[in-house]
Amino acid sequence: MNELDWLTGADPVAMLDHLGGSATPRKLRLFACACVRRFWTDFRYPIPREAVHLAERFAEGTATPEEVEAMRGQADQSAGNAPELDQYAYMAAAATLVEDAAEAARNAPEYIRLHAIRIAAYEMIYSENEAEAVARARRDEAHHQVELLNELFGNPFRPVVLEPHWLAWSGDIVVGMAREIEEAQRFAELPYLADALMDAGCTEETILRHLRQTEGHIRGCWALDALAGRGEV
Repeated sequence: MNELDWLTGADPVAMLDHLGGSATPRKLRLFACACVRRFWTDFRYPIPREAVHLAERFAEGTATPEEVEAMRGQADQSAGNAPELDQYAYMAAAATLVEDAAEAARNAPEYIRLHAIRIAAYEMIYSENEAEAVARARRDEAHHQVELLNELFGNPFRPVVLEPHWLAWSGDIVVGMAREIEEAQRFAELPYLADALMDAGCTEETILRHLRQTEGHIRGCWALDALAGRGEV
């Protein structure tokens, strides 16, 4: 895969293959969780949502092994007893808690793709071609997952380099703002972070443009992580 393939890609699996071992377990698990969150309202019962919440804590290193093991069992049981139409979504939620983050990043999105296809087939109108509806659902879900990967990893072929004086400006205010926004997940405040970064002398359009986007931000946003000092892919 080259840079153009990444920027115009439509296959999230190929993008994950390209990242390979350079992607951290945190980012991989957050990708799995973000895929499941796209269908949050499809969960009629609380266990799948609780599983994803815990998986996010697991990714951030704030969940105990005992918590994870207990919830993993509950999530697996919930998936086994899930409403038939939504079973793949429940399986995806359970998959976010598997021990290996790379496995979570493969399995949860795949179950979600299957869920999207099942929903499309169920909701299609009588005169619609089922094969076309299924193909469209598959393409649409792949597109959304590609967007999530771009949000998490940015452009790995052209990583943004942050100048130390931007981060140190006015008593490290940029880093402080980034960490506060990240901790509270207050993504609506990212444009203010872009303003502070510009005041610090930043002219890097890639990161400024990303911070000014009003939609699409998730936990693990590459720009926010970089400014908060995470220093990870």
